Amino acid sequence: GAILWSHHELLIQNNRNPVILEGVVKDIDKSSSGKTLYLVFSTADRDAARAAIEVGDTPPGDVLGELKPFLGKNVRVTGTVKVQRVAGLNRPDIMMADSSAVTLAE
Repeated sequence: GAILWSHHELLIQNNRNPVILEGVVKDIDKSSSGKTLYLVFSTADRDAARAAIEVGDTPPGDVLGELKPFLGKNVRVTGTVKVQRVAGLNRPDIMMADSSAVTLAE
């Protein structure tokens, strides 16, 4: 089944494993290079899980357009956990292959 975005330890334990993450999208952010877009589930916690999509050669605006309809919605994201170190904290990023990895949850 799906793992809620707030189940931090469980996501950390699944580092490098495929998971289905569930949560309400609060924001969409991008990396400083603009090469990665993030679905953000908590704007308060720096180590909270995010869903990441590497845009590669696709214009970021195109991918952003595909992700925007999910803002404020409860979604399920299929991807692989990649634990990142951020200011001494472990943050689980769920790496998605592309925007088709995001679906509306029931």
